[in-house]
Amino acid sequence: MATLVPSAYAILSTDSSATVVEFPFLANSWQKANDFCSGLGLKLVSYPVSLKDRAVMSIRMKPYFFVDLQRQIDGSYAALSSDLVLPSNYPFPWYPKNPDGGINICMAIADHPFTVYDFPCNLVGSGPYTAICAV
Repeated sequence: MATLVPSAYAILSTDSSATVVEFPFLANSWQKANDFCSGLGLKLVSYPVSLKDRAVMSIRMKPYFFVDLQRQIDGSYAALSSDLVLPSNYPFPWYPKNPDGGINICMAIADHPFTVYDFPCNLVGSGPYTAICAV
């Protein structure tokens, strides 16, 4: 049985040939955003590596969104839903005082240009986060 959603803000294509949809759902934790996408048969959007992906992801309704990347034991960053792995020395545009010494493993992006920060996966934030899912 399909899950109905009232609307989506944007439907865009990325370099990876995925279509991404920004839902009006306000996801206040990484886990809730991931569960929301999974419940629709989709996956949480991956980190926008290419310039085209970054341009696509800059057009969104909310300033914060979660990405499907988690820090691994070896320090690399891996997506849970694809084979995307970024090395520990990947030049993320980190928010000041991030990464947090390997303590936090989930990632989100804030503002434009993409400022990356890490936090506990179950942290419930107060910012205007959104769920962006990939088809």
